[in-house]
Amino acid sequence: MRRLRAAFVFAKFMKISLAPKLPLTAALSLALAGCLAASQIAPGKGLAIGQLQGSGNTSPLQGQQVQVTGVITARIKTKDGWMFSLQDAGDGDESTSDAVFLLGAPDNLQVGTSLAVSGTVLELDTQNSSRITAVQVTSAVPTRARPMPAAREIRQAPELEADWERLEAMRVKISVPLTLTGSQHAARFGRWQAAFGGRLWTPTELALPGAAANQLAAENRARSLWLADAEGRSAMRREIPRLGSQLHAAEGIIDERFGRYHLQLGQALNIQPQAAPTAPIRQGRLRIAAFNLENLFNGDGQGGGFPTPRGAQNHERYQQQLARHIAALTALDADIIALMELENDGQDALAAESQLLAALNARHGGDWRAVPVAANANQDAIRNGMIYRSSKVQLLEPPKVLDRGPFARFSRPAIAARFRSGASAPFVVIANHLKSKGCRNARAADSNQRDGQSCWNATRLESVRQLDGWVQSQYAGQPVVMLGDFNAYAMEDPPRWLLAHGWQDAFAALGVQQPYSYVYEGQAGRLDHAFVNPLMRTWLTAAHEWHINADEAEGSRKPEASPLRSSDHDPLLLDFNPRH
Repeated sequence: MRRLRAAFVFAKFMKISLAPKLPLTAALSLALAGCLAASQIAPGKGLAIGQLQGSGNTSPLQGQQVQVTGVITARIKTKDGWMFSLQDAGDGDESTSDAVFLLGAPDNLQVGTSLAVSGTVLELDTQNSSRITAVQVTSAVPTRARPMPAAREIRQAPELEADWERLEAMRVKISVPLTLTGSQHAARFGRWQAAFGGRLWTPTELALPGAAANQLAAENRARSLWLADAEGRSAMRREIPRLGSQLHAAEGIIDERFGRYHLQLGQALNIQPQAAPTAPIRQGRLRIAAFNLENLFNGDGQGGGFPTPRGAQNHERYQQQLARHIAALTALDADIIALMELENDGQDALAAESQLLAALNARHGGDWRAVPVAANANQDAIRNGMIYRSSKVQLLEPPKVLDRGPFARFSRPAIAARFRSGASAPFVVIANHLKSKGCRNARAADSNQRDGQSCWNATRLESVRQLDGWVQSQYAGQPVVMLGDFNAYAMEDPPRWLLAHGWQDAFAALGVQQPYSYVYEGQAGRLDHAFVNPLMRTWLTAAHEWHINADEAEGSRKPEASPLRSSDHDPLLLDFNPRH
């Protein structure tokens, strides 16, 4: 149960134990762990655990001395020792849990032991507004052996997230496959995010901002269940499958911590892994790609200058990052690539972009060039860039840069370059990276409106308005594609504004089903987009997202030269057959 002031901190809860720890004995008359005399636990006088739990968010007996009897069903490893789950045969009330957590019991208790326990009921703070009902043990006596309570079979997600509360501390068995949806806490903490019924989607990827998105967010929370190894073994930190993998035979104990409900696993999962995809095959004479590099910073360009403000923390990490980028960029098989999150350190020989280009040329063809980008008003730590294969396309003129209005301080200046492919008509490629969703310094209309679009939506919307006007004034009558990191999901205001003003979503135009490029808090969606004007749409033959990053766990062990987890965004690729 929940909702008590943070008087008990989960990471230190074992320190409130009142009893020394003694080994178990075979004699039923002996109590455990500094217990009271056996006579002080009167057989048949205890409560059903469901009465202790109650049907509300907290125990109705909080702070009171109680006696309960049941079977130890789980040992859960904590920072300072062990927590146990005690479950009885049930009270027949589906609104109350039939199990409770025990604190201060001896560490050598084993699953299957039958106990009569006396102690004080408390609500334990497990962080981020989470609470669990527990008994601080003052006396524990072995009793006549009882059968292990059967695991409650779960076939579907509850209607509401709060409904998991009815199963707190109880044994459950998930009899349907779960989908692995998030691994952001896997390598460090061994916690996996899973869901009933397939992937979780970012609400504003599928639903309009406001009530519809907020309803989908609530459904996502109800469908979610975090998984952890009850005994803290390391496999869930080291052997992390790709998102989308199917998880079978999930069985364990329900608890709540860090603001979410968890299943503390009592046995290994049966995992049906999702395989990493191969690079999409080209379906046109021209391929244009976009790739967010996740802060490519190269220190001083000479092996020093680390840690960097936003990128690698040392030169070795930078070299690993660079090797993965080169593996990914090579495999894209693109003719033009729009880049996001390059270090904004110019284009001389020591610049991050120049050294990326040199490494790419050493690996792949030797004909890669960077579009020259003049200094502009934006002094952000990162910038956009664009590279192209001079043997495949011709850069027709110096690029134009949009660095006024919101692009002067917030959205990164857009870069527009005109190319020709063979004898084709000229076409325009525009690299974009709009203001992120982070709420730092957001004010007024840019603050979080609680509609699912997070912060800085007003600035992103004004950015696309100005971007559209700039394109119409500079490139009217020419084929144009705008692509990159728009930091807005498909149903948010900026993409919908562009669609309403004549642009076409390249993926939607070709009927691509459920595209995604990014996973945040276990929810998939598109921050990266490609918009084509009507002329460019007539050339479009294919749209791909290569899922080498979003589904891979950060910190997962991959070969250094692998493209997998080379960034946190998936690259997108567009194929065209240009016309004369």
